[in-house]
Amino acid sequence: TVLPVVGYNVQDPEGTTHFTYSIDTGPYSDKYTINTTTGSLAFSEDVYVNGTTTHTLTVTISDDIGNAVSASVEITIQNVNHAPVFANLPNSVNVLETTAAGSTLFTVTASDEDMEDTVTVDVQAMSTGAASYFTFNTADMSLTLLPTITLDYEHISQYNVSLQVTDGVISSIETLTINVVDVNESPSFTTDCFYIQVDEGKTYVSGRNLHVLLNTTLDYETCQNMNMSLQVHDGLNVSNVHSLQVTVTDVNEAPRFLSQEYVFTVNEQTAGGHVGGPIPVVDDDIGDTVSFDIVSGTGAAYLDINSQNGNLSFMVDYDVDLPWMTSQLSVIIKVTDNGGLTGTTTVKVGVQDVNDNVPLFDMSSYMTTTYNDALIGSILLVVNASDADSGINAILQYTISQTSSLFMVSNNGEIYLLSSLSGYTAGTVLNFTIIVSDSGVPQLSSEANIEILIAENNQGISLQSANTESESIEDYIQKPEYYGLMIASGGLFLALVTVAFCLYQKSCQKLNTKGLSQ
Repeated sequence: TVLPVVGYNVQDPEGTTHFTYSIDTGPYSDKYTINTTTGSLAFSEDVYVNGTTTHTLTVTISDDIGNAVSASVEITIQNVNHAPVFANLPNSVNVLETTAAGSTLFTVTASDEDMEDTVTVDVQAMSTGAASYFTFNTADMSLTLLPTITLDYEHISQYNVSLQVTDGVISSIETLTINVVDVNESPSFTTDCFYIQVDEGKTYVSGRNLHVLLNTTLDYETCQNMNMSLQVHDGLNVSNVHSLQVTVTDVNEAPRFLSQEYVFTVNEQTAGGHVGGPIPVVDDDIGDTVSFDIVSGTGAAYLDINSQNGNLSFMVDYDVDLPWMTSQLSVIIKVTDNGGLTGTTTVKVGVQDVNDNVPLFDMSSYMTTTYNDALIGSILLVVNASDADSGINAILQYTISQTSSLFMVSNNGEIYLLSSLSGYTAGTVLNFTIIVSDSGVPQLSSEANIEILIAENNQGISLQSANTESESIEDYIQKPEYYGLMIASGGLFLALVTVAFCLYQKSCQKLNTKGLSQ
């Protein structure tokens, strides 16, 4: 990667314009190459840093006859966060329905180019019924069957599990489909033969009551009809077989969410942007359809839900930079089946700020005046910028666009003098560009122009030419800023003359009054 151009200010008394550039041996010198003709620097290998690191290269510049001079180039390398990714997650896996309870079905691996980042994987959402069958271990990133659960192809043949990988800043979500593979099972009888015992001398056909008691709860969705064969035995003889058929009548059961609370984390986005879901719901009634709606909550005015599948989305353009749009929303979701029964759950949504505002200076250009005997370390000018984003996206830093031996800017916008200005004649105008950058990803920035007019010992401005880093006074007086300075100076002079005249007049009045009293 070629680095930003370094502006070498090289002069040769003999007028040589062709120079040869090289890097002196030292720390980090093996990580860079240099164009011997232009002096441009580039990385010689991939470079990774933790946070931000700064180091200095020594560049030697020589002319055609072997004269050489060295200069120091300070290079700051800043870490760029990369998104973590799943390394081995397929679209689907096939699992036999006879897989033992508690078995590990799949182990996820994830990676991140940023070696210092901590990567975590967790479940973001599950399809209907999946939470009752599977659990995910965040420690070893394994998806397993619950210890007391076995799969049944005839009941549910497919599940979806959405997994989220994150490094704490950037997240990505992928869905794993679990296909349950049918295994041929042995047939079995659906009913047993039941016997009862009655008092001796009393026959079955005499009108005695037979009570059939339930030893478990009936479930229409798993069994609609039951057949029983009944016989009466008196200890010696057995009656003929009597068949009893029981028909189970369906009763509407309320739909229910798999969890009392769901949490989603999303970036701020425009209306219609996906927030989370579908939210898994269980309804034991065969053929029942359900609908979703938002009942209440702080997010009710901003979130919308698909009534058919439970997908949550933004109803408006949501921007946490606006004071009335908070980073935490909560809504109560209601699910209703076609029989009118309902269930509710709470959904909490954390909205993350997106770096979508460029930091801006309060002025497009700044101008100030200083003297060529100004003290090194003195503050010449304070610039100010602001960013409409929040959090880390609103943390600003200032830099000067080109390496300067004269000036330095602090992170609060104060521009300091680094070296003496005694070599600059009065009337010289020094120009450079200052950059303000935020700390978001991607990083955004803007620029402002700085003009510093050099005066000499507060004695006025001389009309002399500037060096290669400056601007002549003849060029400067063609700018509107020059006329503004002249007008301001003239106004100050007129104000001083007015004050002096008023003081003189007041003094004369006192003398006249004194003369009259005598």
